[in-house]
Amino acid sequence: MKNADLIEEMAGIDALVFDKTGTITEPDATIILYEGQPLSDEHKQKIYAITASSTHPLSQRIHQYLKDENIPYIAPDEVTEIPGKGLVSGDFRIGSWAFVSVVDDLYLDDFSKTQVFISEQGKLLGKFVFYNQYRTEMPDLIQKLKGGYTLHVLSGDNDREKENLVTLMGKEASLHFRQKPEMKMAYISSLQAQGLSVMMLGDGLNDAGALKKANVGIAVTNKNATFFPASDAMLQASSFYLLPS
Repeated sequence: MKNADLIEEMAGIDALVFDKTGTITEPDATIILYEGQPLSDEHKQKIYAITASSTHPLSQRIHQYLKDENIPYIAPDEVTEIPGKGLVSGDFRIGSWAFVSVVDDLYLDDFSKTQVFISEQGKLLGKFVFYNQYRTEMPDLIQKLKGGYTLHVLSGDNDREKENLVTLMGKEASLHFRQKPEMKMAYISSLQAQGLSVMMLGDGLNDAGALKKANVGIAVTNKNATFFPASDAMLQASSFYLLPS
């Protein structure tokens, strides 16, 4: 925690708002597959290097995926990370379909999955497809929380996981999909306008605005060394099950 006053603020929380990817899902357990033209060693090195410094759970998972292939690290050109969109380095882009901004009919018919696209010089190379695994402690954690708080999920992904999330979170939970960073902030504001005190749990990049807007913003991380200036506190993912306490 950044300061002791936060403990008193936490005691008055009415609503818990969760990001999905990397917060209630387990990044290290996520299954990842690559689809597209075969990546050359040079392409793999670029992707590996560009994703190295990113705090986004999907970027971290891609980085680990390539690390397992023993890809050597070669320092990239300057990398810019744009919340809610992706990473850009020179003529290389990694991120959402809209951010990569390429036209390829082969990829227009399958947005039911969590995907990260790769392009170079405006030409699509391929995409990484993710199959999320929820944290094993989630069912027990939700049972402990739902009696005392209203529960909400704000996801930047599509709604293909809606049925699974209803089962996981309960029918009373409010689920919202395709949420951009500014939409998450607006949702937090709407809850506060109803007189609720809100705790937001998410990653420190895409959710930075929502974490700051909430009465209590907690960044959930699998990486010990990551610093989240927008959050009030940082929760190690291995201790996520202790949230009710």
